[in-house]
Amino acid sequence: MSGLPADDRDELDQLGGSSEGGAGRFTAAGRRAALNNSLPLLATYFADAPTWDLEVTRQISSSMSGDPVLDDLAAGARLRASLAAADRLLGILADVAARPTFRYTRVAAESVGTIAGRLDLSRFSRQLGRVTVPRRYPIRLVERENATPENVLAAYATLWIKRDLEAAPVNLLPRGSPELRELQQASYSLARTVGLPLLAGTAAKADDIWRRSGLTDLLDRVTQRVEAGHVARPEPYLELVKWVTATRLGDPVAAVGDREWSFYDERFDTKLFEIWCLVQLAAAITALVGVPNSPPPSLARRGAGPLYTWDIGAGDLRLHFQPSLGTLGTGRVAWSYRPGPGDLQGFPDLAVTVDTVAGHGLALFDPKLRRRSGAPTEEIYKLLGYFANLRHDRAPVGAILYYSPAHATDYALISDRGGEIHALGLGPEQPSGQLFAIAANLALKAGGLGDTAIGLLSKSGTSDAKHR
Repeated sequence: MSGLPADDRDELDQLGGSSEGGAGRFTAAGRRAALNNSLPLLATYFADAPTWDLEVTRQISSSMSGDPVLDDLAAGARLRASLAAADRLLGILADVAARPTFRYTRVAAESVGTIAGRLDLSRFSRQLGRVTVPRRYPIRLVERENATPENVLAAYATLWIKRDLEAAPVNLLPRGSPELRELQQASYSLARTVGLPLLAGTAAKADDIWRRSGLTDLLDRVTQRVEAGHVARPEPYLELVKWVTATRLGDPVAAVGDREWSFYDERFDTKLFEIWCLVQLAAAITALVGVPNSPPPSLARRGAGPLYTWDIGAGDLRLHFQPSLGTLGTGRVAWSYRPGPGDLQGFPDLAVTVDTVAGHGLALFDPKLRRRSGAPTEEIYKLLGYFANLRHDRAPVGAILYYSPAHATDYALISDRGGEIHALGLGPEQPSGQLFAIAANLALKAGGLGDTAIGLLSKSGTSDAKHR
């Protein structure tokens, strides 16, 4: 464990370390970092799944394309955009409701029997000589009105997102899915918000703005009122203007960075960790050998072949996501049921295959979202079990990638046949480039590439990247 802190090296003595508290899930910071670092490849994972969580950009069309997979992806993307927008909007409306604006307006009315208000002399003079029973007097009243331009904008945004949620593809959502729960909660909250006194009298005017496509003028009026000092507490209304403007221009609702966006809870953490490791390992290999031959396809096609392919001069290096063991070796797997359903299959999370003039190389990488107080012996044996079932005549090479948010670890195992297995403790909330560089070097060495060849590839890859 060279290059790591002394307190990490002390953990080498704790072989077979037990799981720590919180095993199997991210910290809040780790989850956010993994989400942000895995986009946009993460979004494509859900294209063939019954539920989605996507970063939504202007390139995703809501119109039907004729491609069922693309249509489902677009429908899921729109739903996720609407849920993220509803969450953001409800937060803004809560701030607005704390101190909403209003204005006093004069309203023409009539008083029956007595003059209960300020007499409207112009109207009264026009009615002289008219006999009414009981006597009616035209008056002017001063009333408090909530339908200010900024509150109309709040109603407009609320009705906008409410309509989007009503158009959501509910039939595509499985019962109990996170999206369905969020959809129901957001729809209820928005319907309740429309009925608040804050927005009383604004819904009709917001609908009129919608029909006349008058949003641009409304935004200008709100901005002018804020700049002129007519809004006592302008901050939430400015945030509303900023949010509506950004969304209207097609900027991402679920953007990388500090913007809030809606995603799965901790139940998706295991799969998220696997996808994050895929993205980081691909980046580490790219840093060594240059950019891949083409951008990765959708993760919805993860069973159709490698996601990344690099030209390494003497051959190809390919990175697979959740491949079948039978496709990685030089033939079928070694173990089969007799009698039974056939081969004993397995699906390692990440695999690198290298085909050169020197033969077929293979490295396996298995991400495990478990925290360990020592070396993850159980997971290491599982990785060795994959190799035992493979028809592959070279020594095992690969790594367990387990979750260690507090500090980085590297347990290295060496066999007398030249095998090399690492257990790398890492996490999205800390710098993990050094550890993924170790994994990338393992992938290249599995293909029979020595340090000299790796160095040459690294220089060539850097030159190619500059030209591209």
